[in-house]
Amino acid sequence: MLMKVTIFFILLGITTVVGAIVIPVRAQENGNRTSISITPPLSEIVMQPGRSITQAFTIANDGTVDLEVIPTIVDFSPDENTGAPIVFEKNENFPYAELQNLDKKFGKPFLLPAGSKDQLILRITIPNSELDKDYYKTLLLKTSPSGLAQVDGVQTVSQAYIGVHILLSVSGNGEDRATLAIEKLTVPRIIDMFSSIPITMIVKNLGTNYTQAHGQVSIASTLGKVVKIFPLLPENVIAGSIRKLQASVQDPDDTKSAIAAPMDYRPLFLLGQYTITATVGRENQESPDEKIIKVFALPISPAVVIFSIWLALKLVSRH
Repeated sequence: MLMKVTIFFILLGITTVVGAIVIPVRAQENGNRTSISITPPLSEIVMQPGRSITQAFTIANDGTVDLEVIPTIVDFSPDENTGAPIVFEKNENFPYAELQNLDKKFGKPFLLPAGSKDQLILRITIPNSELDKDYYKTLLLKTSPSGLAQVDGVQTVSQAYIGVHILLSVSGNGEDRATLAIEKLTVPRIIDMFSSIPITMIVKNLGTNYTQAHGQVSIASTLGKVVKIFPLLPENVIAGSIRKLQASVQDPDDTKSAIAAPMDYRPLFLLGQYTITATVGRENQESPDEKIIKVFALPISPAVVIFSIWLALKLVSRH
């Protein structure tokens, strides 16, 4: 089971997805600070039918207000344009998951005092009869100041949601049945020599289970020399869905981690033909998908300047 760092929060109705670092939900009102975090922030599970797995999630209330927490299990699905997770705040029947805590149940509130930590023990049991299938769930925590928490004699009403995405793949033999293909590679075909080469890449998972995308995008000059390589940031791609991929760069705050960055090649100037080669596949995919696009960089702006000067001189000479 692989754990990665991904966290999302919904604060006062605003949804944000954050990757690569753990960020607690924070809010401040009249000197009272709300801050809650959960770890691990992403759970990836591959298990066989007839098996069970138990995982502990730690919740920390680092704020100054006691919080009432309601745990639920809800669905999430990928955004149709980027593939990023969208959480549905709706209780779904997922009979294979239950909390092992004696004092905690799904849909029932519990108190998390300020400055304290607690754990949710989640157990998932897959019956023997279950077919190979993926489940995409979110362990969602709805938090709000407890009924005893007041600010200047007035009870606060702010709410925050924090959750853990759970990627569960049920597989009888553990085989990765995913195949990744480049759905779209967008690059301008003709550019000015003093502009850049922006690249947008979207991949699609043609298989029946989620997988992680690996690959790179390279740029070669007219002479065939590779002038830039963008390693792709590994991202999970849900079965049957797409995912917009970005370049992987070193996190300036943590040299052992990587963060996403746009793919945009911007040298001092460009001239001639450039070849963009994109390759992507799941880990150990025998034949990664590849797509090639040619880009032509022309001296458009110098030509415009020269023409403008020539035209101005010609008009002056007539007078």
